Amino acid sequence: MEKQEIRDFSHKTITGIKVPGDYRDLYSDVAGLLLRVRVSKKSGLNKSWLYVYTLPGSGGKRDSISLGVFPAVGVAEAREKVREYSKSLREGTNPKTQRDQERAEIAKNVQRQTFRHVAKDYWNTHHKTWKNEKVRAQWIDSWMENYTFPHIGSLDVADIRLNDVVKVLKPVWIDKHATARKINQAIGSVLEYAVAKGWRDEDLVNPSKQKERLVHLLARVKHVKEHMPSLHYEDGPKFYADLKQHLLRTDSTGGYLSLEFLVLTGLRTDNLLTLEWDDIDLKKKLVNVPARKMKGGTKDFSYPLIDRCIEILKLRKQITGGTSFVFTGRNAEQMSSGAMLEAVKVICGVKGIKRTDPKYKPKYTDRQSDRRIVPHGFRSTIFSWAEDHGYKLEDCEAIIAHTKGDQNLAAYARGNKLKIRREIMEAYYSFLCPP
Repeated sequence: MEKQEIRDFSHKTITGIKVPGDYRDLYSDVAGLLLRVRVSKKSGLNKSWLYVYTLPGSGGKRDSISLGVFPAVGVAEAREKVREYSKSLREGTNPKTQRDQERAEIAKNVQRQTFRHVAKDYWNTHHKTWKNEKVRAQWIDSWMENYTFPHIGSLDVADIRLNDVVKVLKPVWIDKHATARKINQAIGSVLEYAVAKGWRDEDLVNPSKQKERLVHLLARVKHVKEHMPSLHYEDGPKFYADLKQHLLRTDSTGGYLSLEFLVLTGLRTDNLLTLEWDDIDLKKKLVNVPARKMKGGTKDFSYPLIDRCIEILKLRKQITGGTSFVFTGRNAEQMSSGAMLEAVKVICGVKGIKRTDPKYKPKYTDRQSDRRIVPHGFRSTIFSWAEDHGYKLEDCEAIIAHTKGDQNLAAYARGNKLKIRREIMEAYYSFLCPP
């Protein structure tokens, strides 16, 4: 590589370098300092410091040692490191030997912790802030206990490398690829947490983030996003009639009433489960969801309530006393998403029947995938009905608080347009439950 010379080896000059090459620091008291500039496909120009030296007794053989990357390591710091290594060299110590000794000393002082202990510590610190109940349920009991701990639970977090992560992911990488990706993210978070706590060297690369190498060590799997199985709106009246029949046979503490509320509003499951009485204004027939409960967590969202939703809420208020959560499970605690899922299974006629059983023939399935419907899919049902019945796309999106992509659409949805949204919801209810 071509060697360049610049007189002003300063931060400003180095920042302005655009041509790849080796730049030597010839005009200071430091000998052997080199700035290597290379082109990287990922980050463009990469500028790194090297100390080039000749080890005494080697017959003039030259060697080099990395001092770090610019601008994380500045000019003054690089020069000071060269002076330090030059002194060691005069005393007969190879700079690489000195560096290894320094790293060993750092490693010795790092508190030793197993991955299992750190993962549980991370879980206890963070899981209460996670809005996704499904992630909270799966993170420790499934992703960690079933898939991760058996392979690396007893390893020290300071020692975990790429091959250790591969051992965890390989058994599920192809057959359960979506799960494998989530496990990999979870491992990465635990290792970052370990660095922050001082239990892992911050200079170590997080193996979970080495995606290019993981692909080579495992396999390149084309990720196909699967949509939640949803009910086609043409089947909506029949399903709603079945739902009402089950409501007549059960009390309002089960999952059927909450499922009806979900069907009529198009709410996300998490928003329904975390719905509190403080979020509701019965006089104005509105629910105001604070930003912290919304997906993305940046904007508040309000949605109108039709008369049937008001009836459901008044019934729930008699049961809960109007405090804490609207939809509760046992012991007046926040209801689990499993309650609505169980209600769907009963209505579909497959509760207690395994999918592998020949008797497993759900009454209501997604028309495209032929999979049994799930509560979250009713968002798609109300959206599709509104779109096919002539409502504007932005109004359909606003119903389900969906604002991806178009910034104008996002602004429109934040404006709420409660009148048109109430009109859509009332028309949809009349479709599901005709007079």
